[in-house]
Amino acid sequence: MMNDIDEILKAARNYYKVIIGVLALLVLCLLIWIFRGYGGNPAVKEKITEIQTGTRENARRIDNVIDAAKAKEEEAKKDVSEKVNAVSDDALPDLLAGLLADHRNRH
Repeated sequence: MMNDIDEILKAARNYYKVIIGVLALLVLCLLIWIFRGYGGNPAVKEKITEIQTGTRENARRIDNVIDAAKAKEEEAKKDVSEKVNAVSDDALPDLLAGLLADHRNRH
């Protein structure tokens, strides 16, 4: 009885290996079929190049916007710091309240 179960398990393992091999071969064939023509097709190559160029341009624009925002933030910090340093301690609460009101009015 034990030998029968062992033989059945051994046969099942062999079938399992065959099924996995066939599935791997099917996946490989599918991938080859999907991607086989893209390398030599000029229209696809042109579109890929266009997408890559657009992506690089957008990344550059994003970097420019981020740099401009950082520069604007640094300028605002410097401006506020100069204003705070220019007033007396007694006038500081009024100055800060005015700056906060300006900020709220802009946003």
